[in-house]
Amino acid sequence: MEVIVRKEYIAKIRTAAALLGRDGASQNLPAQFTAKDGTLIAVVSKETIQVKSRSLPNEVEVKEEGRLFLGKQVLDSIVAFVETLNENDFLVLKSDGVSVDLCDKSQKRLARYAATAREQDVEFFTLGGETAYADVSAPEFYEALDYVSHVSTRSDQFSRGYLIDSTGDELTLVCTDTHRICACSVDATRFDSFQIFVDRSVVAATSFLRKEDKIRIKSDGRSLYIVSSSYQVRTTTLCQGFPNYRRLFEEKRTRETELNVDEVRNALKKIGTLADKENFRVTFDLDKSGLVVGLRNKTFGEIAIPIAAKFGYVESTILFYYDYIGKYFNSIKDKTIRMTFNPDSNVLFEGEKTKCLVLPLILV
Repeated sequence: MEVIVRKEYIAKIRTAAALLGRDGASQNLPAQFTAKDGTLIAVVSKETIQVKSRSLPNEVEVKEEGRLFLGKQVLDSIVAFVETLNENDFLVLKSDGVSVDLCDKSQKRLARYAATAREQDVEFFTLGGETAYADVSAPEFYEALDYVSHVSTRSDQFSRGYLIDSTGDELTLVCTDTHRICACSVDATRFDSFQIFVDRSVVAATSFLRKEDKIRIKSDGRSLYIVSSSYQVRTTTLCQGFPNYRRLFEEKRTRETELNVDEVRNALKKIGTLADKENFRVTFDLDKSGLVVGLRNKTFGEIAIPIAAKFGYVESTILFYYDYIGKYFNSIKDKTIRMTFNPDSNVLFEGEKTKCLVLPLILV
């Protein structure tokens, strides 16, 4: 095999090396590189995730077709070497199956590595036919993922993963820790609806796709596929079910107010200076004069900050766990949100594309 590798393609090689380095067992798994039909294709396969990358025009030039298997350490060395190149430099990569040579454009050998990885053909399983999918903006998808990720991972089965729900003209990501349930929607062009429950760590491993333009999310009910112009990713799924989050969100609530996000966020930062493991209760005191956000520390004192809010109901007091409510307001980008609740019930915060249901400590 012989290919001219330009620097633009190194990001894909780096992705392969990074995936092989996520745990000790994967160090022994090979990355398979195939030069064929003018492209260089890399496939990395692990128990929970499989990634296939394809070079774009002008990223590589195939001089001789062939196949190469490289292990983690050699990949890391090649990536580190190429990172020293200038933007317009490129390398000639040659392999006879036993060793790998890196040469400059004059064919002068700069480095030689042993192709020590054991050859084992890696087949990338694709989905054919009319499989349900949704096309979304990659940056918007991963921003939504960042938002729902503020919900903590717990030991229960539901909080291990993300629910990906494709319905209507939106794709919705949902996450819960049984105390909170958060959802964020992104605009989507959809073919058929689907729901799939995927391990958080597996989806996090695909974060290199956030720099792509458009991605296609596909599912056959057993696997999740993410496809872009350069990558195809296949992941395993979780077998457990997920609560009917839509029914929880659609519960009728009689009391509501609109809040300025920046004002509440700044108030929470201030009162957070008194929060600790024993003093973690944030009070939202609502009446017709507005909202007062406060926290009382039994040892050091208390802080209470008034915030403008329209609330046409009798006085209500809600106590939240500081960590929950603080993370929520730090995670959203809306300028204003709507807070709705019933007496002695859960509290729903709604933005333009986000929802978060929180179980308060006390609501009276």
